[in-house]
Amino acid sequence: EETQILPTPSDVLLVLDKSGSMSMQKWDHDDNPQTPTVTRWNSLHGVVESVVTKFNKTVNFGVKLYPKIDAGSYEDVGACIVNPGVEVEVAPMNAVKVLAGIPAADFAVLGGTPMESGLKAAYTYLQALDPNKQRFALMVADGEISKTCAGEVYKEALGLVKGAHDMGIPTYVVGIDVDPMVSADLQSLATAGGKLNPNNPQGFYETTSQIELQAALQQIVDDTLSCVIDVDPEPAEPELFEVWIGKNQVAAAADCAKDSGWVWTKPHSQIELCGQACLDLKKTGQVEARYFCEAG
Repeated sequence: EETQILPTPSDVLLVLDKSGSMSMQKWDHDDNPQTPTVTRWNSLHGVVESVVTKFNKTVNFGVKLYPKIDAGSYEDVGACIVNPGVEVEVAPMNAVKVLAGIPAADFAVLGGTPMESGLKAAYTYLQALDPNKQRFALMVADGEISKTCAGEVYKEALGLVKGAHDMGIPTYVVGIDVDPMVSADLQSLATAGGKLNPNNPQGFYETTSQIELQAALQQIVDDTLSCVIDVDPEPAEPELFEVWIGKNQVAAAADCAKDSGWVWTKPHSQIELCGQACLDLKKTGQVEARYFCEAG
């Protein structure tokens, strides 16, 4: 018997900067100088829509905004307030709720940049999720912690990111057209988060257009895809069980940390693909289980 088996979806919380600069600052969105520029928030909304729609079946998405969705301008008392919890709970098939839970593409977002408070709420939420599943924070920022937000401290934010990583929750850091003076801070956050961009010596995902932002989030979500797969039904004769990706059989591995192949993580109901086999799964998104039995 042959059957398609699906990876266990990872839990990914989008931690999104919706400060006033995201609507006041505009940039190139299509690498075409003949078309009008758009706001950073317009671009971020479009990229989030694209990613959560594409990966709706394979990643459980949720959203944390900083500051809160109805924050006022820099002069208002509520400019730096971050609501407790998250705006959108992490859940399967969550694209519609994610898009309903964030400001529209043309919305003039307001507020400071209370990054520390946003991360604190995000990690508090993620820590309460199932620790047996992969959990990630994907933070997007267009600047540093706002100096107008009283009590917000960069070193505290850095400590939160490192603490979350130590508890098994890595963080990806994406910068939107950031000032060079901010790059060092985002580099330190990315290093602490344990998910460095292999294509940028500074470590974080640096973007200067919507095209680059799209590519960055695509690369990140590809990386979060799980290689842990539930096997249902369990094989009656597990010694004859086979795993295939496309036309290639995946060999059983002795040690997932060292070898390419697959191992039982819960005999005989769950497997994990390792090394190159995991990378091949992320490229194709498909894996096949083959059940055999001894001829009687």
